[in-house]
Amino acid sequence: FDLVAKRDSIGIAIGYRNLGKAIRDTITLSLERQYPGGDTSRTYYHVPAALFRDTATVYLPVGGQQGAGLNYFKVKVDQLNNVAESNEGNNETTSPVELFIPGTDIVPVYPYQFAAVPLTPSITLKASTIDAYAKPAGYRFELDTCDRFVAPIATTLITQAGGVVEWNVSLPFGDSTVYYWRVTRDSVGALDRISWKESSFQTLGNKRGWAQAHFNQFRDDVTRLTTYKADQRQFIFENRLNTVNTRTGFHPYIHELLQTYFFNNSPMDSWSCTFNGWNFAVFDSISGEPVKAINPSWPGHGTGSYGNCVCDRGNPFQYVFYFGKTNGECGPNPDLTWKTKVENFLNAIPPNNYVLGYTTGNPAGNAEMSTYSESLYQAFESIGSGSIRTTPDTVAMVIFGRKGMSAGEAKERVGASKRTILFAQDSIRTRWSTGFVASPVIGPSYGWGSLHWQVASVDALPGDTTVLKVIGIKTDGTSDTLAVYAQDTPDITDLGATIDAASYPFLKLVAFMKDRVHRTAPQLKRWYVLYDEAPECALNPTRLAAIPRDSLQEGEKVSYYFPIENIGTESFDDSLVVNYWIEDAQRVMQPLAEKRKNAPFTSGQILIDTIHIDSYRLLGNNALWISVNAPGHARYQKEQHYFNNVARVPFLVAGDRKNPLLDVTFDGRRILNGDIVSAKPVIVVSLKDENQFLALNDTAAFTISLRTPGQVTPERIYFARDLQFTPAQLPKNSAKILYTPELKTDGRYTLIAQARDRSNNRSGASDLTIDFEVNNKPTVTNVLNYPNPFTTSTRFVFTLTGSEVPEVFTIQILTITGKVVREITRPELGTIRIGRNLTEYAWDGRDQFGDRLANGVYLYRIRTKLNGNNIEKQASGADKFFTKEYGKMVLMR
Repeated sequence: FDLVAKRDSIGIAIGYRNLGKAIRDTITLSLERQYPGGDTSRTYYHVPAALFRDTATVYLPVGGQQGAGLNYFKVKVDQLNNVAESNEGNNETTSPVELFIPGTDIVPVYPYQFAAVPLTPSITLKASTIDAYAKPAGYRFELDTCDRFVAPIATTLITQAGGVVEWNVSLPFGDSTVYYWRVTRDSVGALDRISWKESSFQTLGNKRGWAQAHFNQFRDDVTRLTTYKADQRQFIFENRLNTVNTRTGFHPYIHELLQTYFFNNSPMDSWSCTFNGWNFAVFDSISGEPVKAINPSWPGHGTGSYGNCVCDRGNPFQYVFYFGKTNGECGPNPDLTWKTKVENFLNAIPPNNYVLGYTTGNPAGNAEMSTYSESLYQAFESIGSGSIRTTPDTVAMVIFGRKGMSAGEAKERVGASKRTILFAQDSIRTRWSTGFVASPVIGPSYGWGSLHWQVASVDALPGDTTVLKVIGIKTDGTSDTLAVYAQDTPDITDLGATIDAASYPFLKLVAFMKDRVHRTAPQLKRWYVLYDEAPECALNPTRLAAIPRDSLQEGEKVSYYFPIENIGTESFDDSLVVNYWIEDAQRVMQPLAEKRKNAPFTSGQILIDTIHIDSYRLLGNNALWISVNAPGHARYQKEQHYFNNVARVPFLVAGDRKNPLLDVTFDGRRILNGDIVSAKPVIVVSLKDENQFLALNDTAAFTISLRTPGQVTPERIYFARDLQFTPAQLPKNSAKILYTPELKTDGRYTLIAQARDRSNNRSGASDLTIDFEVNNKPTVTNVLNYPNPFTTSTRFVFTLTGSEVPEVFTIQILTITGKVVREITRPELGTIRIGRNLTEYAWDGRDQFGDRLANGVYLYRIRTKLNGNNIEKQASGADKFFTKEYGKMVLMR
């Protein structure tokens, strides 16, 4: 599936296929999201089952700062397994899909939360921005000895770009002091908000590890049946009041759907399974929760506590016990033994459990209280009923009592007449005398040291007991209970002797507290775990002045530099693994090279890692990802945080939209359509592109064809046989093809050329087509001079055919009396080619000695030889200007 993060939402396109029989039904998709902080959420969607292939597009909120950072998403199709399938193993993603959401938040990273650190005059507090490449901003720090920060003992404002933000602050108090510190991005605009992120640490001699020793540090610890009371600075057992409301009466004066009871305002019954009898609910004496009753007759359900007939319409109706003469859904009808079942049921209820009973039926056939046996009356009286013997059969009744009460102690409501609808409101207070407090995860550790803990009682007389459980957590998240210590157990000075940090790099402490006498919770004062802490690295762009390029031209090669700093106190003893990948415009991940930075990577050391990117074929919005020391990698080394080891650097690759320039020359010159060329021409096809990064170096980009005289379809010319390729050398991006054919057939030829650059831009919308003539016989036309008449200079125009240029080509200029005044040789004329020629040489009207000739008419003629033979004259339209091979020119100064 595909993910796109917008300003306030994440669009998720989930593709799913049906590889078997098509069904017209709906299925359930579940989308699980893991936030950067580790919290997870799951959302369910009902979508049409795919007949073959379908896509469901859903949207989730970005999640504010909770969602900023690296998010992981997983999808499962047919989450509830409502559709029978031949294969249930291919319904979910095999690995999470990652999405990085930039954020402006900043998080404390060192000292770690609840760290125990050596006592020093000052300490450097370090926080990492969620986006390592966040733009410069102000970050506000505060330090105090109270988590309320009413009057901080120190505060500062630091302005810098993203990465690691450090504050060196004095510690004014003595050893064993707990300090709280917090950091936020400073509010600079109307839409900005202060979002403090808090941490705490304790100075502890020369030791390092984890410690909670101030009551406020326990604030976010997990508790069960125990409540953290900040105002009282105490833990108390959690007891609350559960409400039980009842509504009943006789039909038809009350509809059966309105006959129910509510637990904490949630409806627990309607549409009774039996009629003309009693509905009962039982509540645990300690928790106050309703007891679940399950019908063994229905598949998938077990036997209830009392084994009675119960409806099976799902929760919440599994919390009601139904008894009556008339059965709607289970048992015989009529059930003549229902009163015996009620008696057995009431007698089986454990002491002190609360019991709610209310009648169902109509005035003619109700619960028949007047017909009960003595033993049944006594069963009702065992839950405190005092009116069961005297209540008429023609009115409704509600009893709320407790097993073990004396007759008359229960709360009872009796209808005044058959039309009376009864409403009853009662409550149950929980009676917990046990609970626990669980620490956050401690670690990771490279070696466990010692365990210390202290619990105190608030009572003058004994009654408290506390048991400490040590839970080991493996790297994969599975856990085991490793040790259990009684309250009077002395400190464990060598925890590493029984717990291997390599197997269990994380621990959790759970204090199970009990006071059956006073029902007051024991007070956890402190617990310490001293250990060898893990190193901590972070991407810290502030250590390098270079700013990553965010805009590239396709084909441009660029280097990115990533500073990695060890911001902890310990060294990485093994090589540090750095992974890179490209996220292209279609969100396809393209892995790049994996790198290893040689060990040791010591505290305070900075590594500058370099990755080279070739932007060819990465058009559009891309991102370069870097991940340092990724969890799950075979060479992963334990450390506290991972979010600051990851960065996503977006960059835009602009496409090349300009067409390359295609040019063709014959013997070094461009020709016009129909020009005569040599029968052995030197044809050069050149392609020039303005892109300075994508060299024209591929012969596949060219298509050259030639149509010979008489051919209808041009014939492709191939490189291996006839064409010689010279690739471009950057930055001058120009490639050439040399074609030297021998054209033995006289007539009209057509050269067809097409080319494209590395960005696939064609040299033109249509092919370049050049027509030319070939005449293998060496001939020359009469030579014209241009201009004629002339004043300062004149050039000579003529046409040659054949395949070779004559070695002798002389122009003689004579007076009208026949005297040669100037003889112009081939070397003077410059380059002569087969085809149409206009000489580079221009005669300036001077004689052989350089003297200026007089104005007047002059004659001229040519002398040519090829391989010692005179060249035949070719008839042309200029012949009418010649007399016996002599032409005339006029000099006018």
